[in-house]
Amino acid sequence: MTTSEYADKIVGLIQKRPPEINSERLLYEVYVKLKVAEGLRAIQQGEVYSHEQVREDMWKVIHRVLH
Repeated sequence: MTTSEYADKIVGLIQKRPPEINSERLLYEVYVKLKVAEGLRAIQQGEVYSHEQVREDMWKVIHRVLH
């Protein structure tokens, strides 16, 4: 999805929001949707780590800190 498409979705969220949703809640929803979109984009582009890779990296950091 392009930046323009994301912008259109954000504008749609703002225009369709129920009146009881305040600006803080709306900004939070936009933030969450953007973060999800970033995650989906990363998955599509292969910019992800396996569970095993993360575990190995964390053990290296823990070992370094404790020793």
